[in-house]
Amino acid sequence: MKERIQRLVLATVLVVATLSAPAAVGAAAGVSVAPQTGAPGTQFVVSGAGLTPNARYSLLVERGMAFGQTFDVTADAAGVFRFTLDSTGYVEGTNYSATIFPKGGGSTVGATRFAVQASQPERCFVETAFCVRGRFLAYWEAHGGLAINGFPLSEEFGEVLGDGQPYVVQYFERTRLEYHPEATDTQSEVLIGQFGRRIRPAEPAGKPDPTMVWFTETQHNVPNDFYGYWSAHGGLGQFGYPIGEPFMQQLENGKLYQVQYFERARFEAHPENPPPYDILLGQFGRIILGQMGR
Repeated sequence: MKERIQRLVLATVLVVATLSAPAAVGAAAGVSVAPQTGAPGTQFVVSGAGLTPNARYSLLVERGMAFGQTFDVTADAAGVFRFTLDSTGYVEGTNYSATIFPKGGGSTVGATRFAVQASQPERCFVETAFCVRGRFLAYWEAHGGLAINGFPLSEEFGEVLGDGQPYVVQYFERTRLEYHPEATDTQSEVLIGQFGRRIRPAEPAGKPDPTMVWFTETQHNVPNDFYGYWSAHGGLGQFGYPIGEPFMQQLENGKLYQVQYFERARFEAHPENPPPYDILLGQFGRIILGQMGR
């Protein structure tokens, strides 16, 4: 009965401790866990230092009041222990507490916390041998999928962008998805890179043409067929504003086409194709990755 009361008191303390974000709450006491986050089945290594040499301790792993496991650990002659914890079967997307206290009861020596991540859905493409996962996959699917963004051309990796800050990015044939953790809302955490501006500088302002759609924001006209595509496939959020007037350009296949550059895309008129394939998007992802030597 006494041991049960101790466990209930300790569990109450841990519930209060788990209200903050996953972090080592007992670092001063010399207890830590690595990694602090991992998928189900991750081998979490709980370690302690500054303990009584050769003394026996109990390691309590809990998820609030709903789950608890106790393991015996022994500090070595230097007062250090390491214990590998297999999280197979732990609840995904949940925080856990790891607390160390003397074997048989006594005051808590230290505590730390770790999180078991929710599994990330993924979709892999044999065409390019790359996969899209988690938040990038959700954005890719919700914003045009293959037709608008193209196949993935890379895994996620870190890149320093135009503002001088590093971000996690992933390149696709026609877009670069960027993870912005500083965003104040989840809708803005994933953004599309401004490929158009990187490939071609913005042109001077044009003059309104009554036969086209006029964008006052950047002072450029957009042909009706391009505007129809722009409106139907994501508009401003997907493509950004026009940064120049339409013009004829020789593309990668050596042929001339009417094109127009937007902040995040290049629209191409392909009259040789039947609708809806008569308007295509430039494959900026391949161009920029090639420039980066990837």
